[in-house]
Amino acid sequence: MIYRTDKVIEGPWIRLSLNVFLDKARASQADMKAMLDSIVYARDVFQSARILPSQGDRIANALHMIQTAVLDLLNLTARMPESLSPSRFSLVRNIYKVDALLNDLILLIPPSRPGSPTSSYDAVHQRREIQREFSLLVQAFEDMLRELSLLLDKAHFLKRH
Repeated sequence: MIYRTDKVIEGPWIRLSLNVFLDKARASQADMKAMLDSIVYARDVFQSARILPSQGDRIANALHMIQTAVLDLLNLTARMPESLSPSRFSLVRNIYKVDALLNDLILLIPPSRPGSPTSSYDAVHQRREIQREFSLLVQAFEDMLRELSLLLDKAHFLKRH
């Protein structure tokens, strides 16, 4: 800790206690599970026969919100107790993978603009690419949740002993 005039200067470099980290990580895990349901729903929307432009906009906005929560989880891992640091790498690797896939999807989903024609070939090709990216995202998100669960198990074990 850095001290200045007998007061602690807090910042993102201050590690969390095991109890605080567990509470925050559990809350994040619950949020991520709900977000996975939203991602699966969005994937199903893009597999349906017709997508309204407003649906694409809502899904893109939801992906932005999910990305913010994923980056918050990344920031939380930076502050995890040192006793859990060896387990951080695989979770962070999966977080970065999810973040990259979210970026790709946000760029692929076209914003709704009236009067902007696209050829049917381009629309079909774009939809297939979006479906493929959603499938990859669902798998990466499940991997991230699995790694987070393993990390929480280790933290719970450390707390008991």
